[in-house]
Amino acid sequence: MATLKLGSTTAISESSGAITYDAGTIGSNIVFPAGHVVKTVFGTKVTAEDAHSADTWAATGLSVTIDPIFNNSTILITHQWTYHWNAQNGNCKGKSIIKNDTAGTYVQGSMAMHYRRDTGTSNHYGNKGVYLFAYETLSTGAAQTYQLYARAISGTFYYFNASSYGTGAEDTAGLIMAQEIKN
Repeated sequence: MATLKLGSTTAISESSGAITYDAGTIGSNIVFPAGHVVKTVFGTKVTAEDAHSADTWAATGLSVTIDPIFNNSTILITHQWTYHWNAQNGNCKGKSIIKNDTAGTYVQGSMAMHYRRDTGTSNHYGNKGVYLFAYETLSTGAAQTYQLYARAISGTFYYFNASSYGTGAEDTAGLIMAQEIKN
């Protein structure tokens, strides 16, 4: 067993390969170098189906709020969800984007096109998983809420819609994560 002491206090100990921080919690005066993730928060949405057929952005309800520790952090937003497509009737074309609802602005680089091209003569149904990320650098330490928005390109864009084609209700879950990275 090895130990690391600061003065007469055991700070870190090792036993059979397991390392333990023995001195209690990390104090508020700790300094993290740039690039460290200092906070992570999650949001989920579980619903049977949502759809949007207009060529305007609509809030999906998949959102997360992060209250930054620092004033000038970078916030990394990662999200995952599914959409449904039916190639014959055109219900397969849409867009998604992440919006900072607090600031009222869209996060640069977060827009994605969702399109399924199928040349079959009958209805071809399916679902597609989406996994994307984007980031922005804040100039404030105020809490920020990020939300996924969807928009139809043509027909009806069905998002959070996979329960008819997968293993069950868990397939419709949308997940979003915001991480604060110290600059």
